[in-house]
Amino acid sequence: MNTAQTKTEFPRVMIGQVWKEEDSRFIRFVEIMGIDGEKVKIKAIRFVRQGEDYPATNRITTASIKRFNGKHGGYSLTLLYGKS
Repeated sequence: MNTAQTKTEFPRVMIGQVWKEEDSRFIRFVEIMGIDGEKVKIKAIRFVRQGEDYPATNRITTASIKRFNGKHGGYSLTLLYGKS
């Protein structure tokens, strides 16, 4: 069996991309601000919980690059901002 056929490929994480957190309790979009090995620096750009839209903050946090996989508890790619 060819492992390339069974292995799911996910988009490459790049600075400037926007990803949506896969969590049914809220809607959160984050922008990739930097990548340092296995850690990704992210900034929330939109957060909605129970129908209420909260303002974005300038806080930058980190997440494991393994979470950018499109699965529940992770992030899925939504937009590209002119980065190639």
